[in-house]
Amino acid sequence: MTLVIRGKGDIDGFLTKFWDCWRGRAWETGNDSGGGSSSGSVPASGSVSGGGLYSSDGSVRLVGVSGILRKEQEMWESTDKSLQEAFHDLNALMVIVVFESLLLIEDVYF
Repeated sequence: MTLVIRGKGDIDGFLTKFWDCWRGRAWETGNDSGGGSSSGSVPASGSVSGGGLYSSDGSVRLVGVSGILRKEQEMWESTDKSLQEAFHDLNALMVIVVFESLLLIEDVYF
């Protein structure tokens, strides 16, 4: 296997995380909910949780195509929520404008 790394980052930090994930088989962590062979291969240092598929708060990291799709779904949900809030606010403003216009009409005619 050939690995080419380019960048100006901390190569030692990268290699440490890479080897921790490699030894801990981080790509299998979380896929096996029943405990199989991956549970015995996690290093005692606990460094796999920092560089594996799961972040420190327990949420799944964005990895590969499924991560891209998950991120896109989150963006759609966020956009949908923002649009719903915007239309709700717009509706409230329209009610206020209609009410104010009715008050003006009442003042003019009565």
